[in-house]
Amino acid sequence: MISVFFDATQSRKFFLDMKRIILFGDSITQQGFDTGGWAARLASRYVRRADVLNRGFSGYNTAWARLALDHVFEDFKGHVGEVKFLSGTLVTLFLGANDSALLGRTSETQHVPLPQFQDNLAYIIKYLKDRGAQVIALAPPPVAEGKWSAFLTKRAGAATSIASSRENATTGLYAAAVERVAQAHNIPVVNLWSLFQKDRAWENYLSDGLHLSESGNRLLYTLLAACIEESLPAWAVVNRDGVDTCGAGMSLADVTSPLPLLLPLHGTLNEETSEIPKWA
Repeated sequence: MISVFFDATQSRKFFLDMKRIILFGDSITQQGFDTGGWAARLASRYVRRADVLNRGFSGYNTAWARLALDHVFEDFKGHVGEVKFLSGTLVTLFLGANDSALLGRTSETQHVPLPQFQDNLAYIIKYLKDRGAQVIALAPPPVAEGKWSAFLTKRAGAATSIASSRENATTGLYAAAVERVAQAHNIPVVNLWSLFQKDRAWENYLSDGLHLSESGNRLLYTLLAACIEESLPAWAVVNRDGVDTCGAGMSLADVTSPLPLLLPLHGTLNEETSEIPKWA
C-alpha cells in the first residue's frame, strides 16, 4: 500500500509561483475550453509558462460579474491582508454580449443599460488593476440575427419564429463602449465586433449567431495572441520559425518567451543529472 501525503501549503505556494492568465467573462469564455476553443489554444500556447484558468459564467452580464468579483478572485490571495495578490496575473475581461440583450425579448433580464455597462466595466477594470493584474479587454463579437433567431426557435420547439434577442447594431454600441472604457484605463482592447466584420463571410465565425464556431474561436485566439505580443511583450510567446505556438507538433525547443519554462526540457537531461532546477 502506498501512502500519499498532500501538503496543501506547499501546493498553494507552487500554484501562486506560476504566472496566471485568468479568463473572466460569459458563455463565450465558459465554452473556451471546448474542442478547438480559444481558451484551449491559449493554454497550449502557454503550457509550462502560465496557468490558463477559465472563469467564464454563462449568461452573466457586467452587473452580475461586478457582484461576483470577490468570489472569483479572492482565492488567489497568498495570505490574509495581501493587496497586490493578482501581481503576475493577466486577466482577459470579455463581457457585453449579454448586457446588450434587447428589452422586450427573451433575454431581457440580462440587459444592462449602456451607461451602467460602462460604469460596471470601469469598476471591474479598476478592481483588477488595484490588485496588481494586467488586463486585456475583449469586446463582444457581432450577432447574426437570423441565425440566432433560428437557434432560439429550434431550442424552444416553437411553431413560429422567435425574434432574435440581440441586434447587431446594438451590440456594436456596447463593443464601442468597451473600446472607450479600455482606452480610458490605458489597457489593450480587441474589438471583435469590428474585426470579425472585416470578413464578408463573418457569420461563419458564429456557431449559432451569438457564440463562436471553430473558425471564430481560432480567429479570436489569433487576435488575442497578437494583441498580447504587441501590447504586453513581457507575456509574449514566439516561435522562432514563425509557426503558431499552439497545438500538436509544437516543440517547446523552438519557442522563445520572457516567461520562464517550468522545469528544463528533457533533452537537456541525462543519466548524470543529479538536480533539476524549477525554472528553465
